[in-house]
Amino acid sequence: MTSFLLSAASAFSPLSRPQHRRSHRARVALSTTHDETLRANAAKWVSSPEIKKLLRQSREGTLWDDADEDDEHGSVASLWDDVDDDIAEIASPGRTAPAHARPLEEAPAEAAFVARALREETFLGPGDELAACKEKARRDEGLGAARARHAAAAVAQSGVARVRGALSAGTAERLRAHVVEELETLVAGGEGMSEEDGFRLVAVGSGTQRLSALVGEEEADLDETETRWDIRLDSGAAPVRAALRELLADDEAPLGRAFAAIAGADATLWECAAIVSAPGAAPQILHADATHTPEPLLVTAFVALQDVRREMGPTRFVRGTHTEPGPAAVLADGDALGLADAKGRPPPSCVALLKAGEAALYDGRLLHCGGANRSDELRILFYLTFRAATDDGVGGAEALDELQGSLREE
Repeated sequence: MTSFLLSAASAFSPLSRPQHRRSHRARVALSTTHDETLRANAAKWVSSPEIKKLLRQSREGTLWDDADEDDEHGSVASLWDDVDDDIAEIASPGRTAPAHARPLEEAPAEAAFVARALREETFLGPGDELAACKEKARRDEGLGAARARHAAAAVAQSGVARVRGALSAGTAERLRAHVVEELETLVAGGEGMSEEDGFRLVAVGSGTQRLSALVGEEEADLDETETRWDIRLDSGAAPVRAALRELLADDEAPLGRAFAAIAGADATLWECAAIVSAPGAAPQILHADATHTPEPLLVTAFVALQDVRREMGPTRFVRGTHTEPGPAAVLADGDALGLADAKGRPPPSCVALLKAGEAALYDGRLLHCGGANRSDELRILFYLTFRAATDDGVGGAEALDELQGSLREE
């Protein structure tokens, strides 16, 4: 089985296993995968007997039963448990995997995740466009406060909110250029993938977990065939700092107020990074960023640094799946098809077709996934995650109210 998975992964070239760490040049490969070719290859692949067998074994929890005797992973569920244990041991900003991108110890399993993601994409359908939040203000509040209030209410009810006016067009454009420059520099130099580098750059697969470097001692390989990256950004860099000021500290900044309303003013900055999806990136499996808790633990804002069209693979959200542990439990033992209603219909979902500077604010417990990038453009999202204050001693580097204060003083 292992040899087949390796060959299957290699056949889907954007997700092939990296081999040579420093063989790339100062550019990011932007090879275009046309929609017709992707659909034809995906349909042929997913319908193959081998992939059908893998999907069945994944649902039955026996995916690794044919592995070597010293393999401790007897099921997909046990792999998640082991990965969670590994992450808990290094739970500190700059070292942990991004919430949506946990380590995967067995790279060949990526082939099964791609097949599952394509199957879930077909089952869930195109999804409705995520509607923007209401903006009607009370007599005693400004537009920013009104947007924040409506956004917090929408996140509480459905798990996600589309917030207009989060970032100006000029700031979004400058930040996008900064992210592209950072990505090209890191990829060209083979940097950012080690503990010494703070794991600044990680390749994110369809299983949202292909980050073995984060729990290992050796640096990971990366080459130009990767198509989805997570880049940790220096919050002190001028373009990043300008964006933080607009998003969190300006008098009319809706996101800063909304974060405080949902996670508390003492919530700590957990992640400041960017997601880059290149042409040819496959869809991700449906997942949540955090295990279910009675109250929100992680709250994230995806800020579009360019307009996001359907063919660019917008983020999909399954509304209302954040309030109970049941939906996530279904995915732990199977896939999104287990969320079908009594008539076999998929749960309602929406996609974040954002304009540049708009944000999708969501509860980390909500089921979501990135779509396939079938365009010829990079899809870049700047994102901030705040972690609610807890008694477990785990937290980020700076509290929201402290960060807002320092930004206002600059």
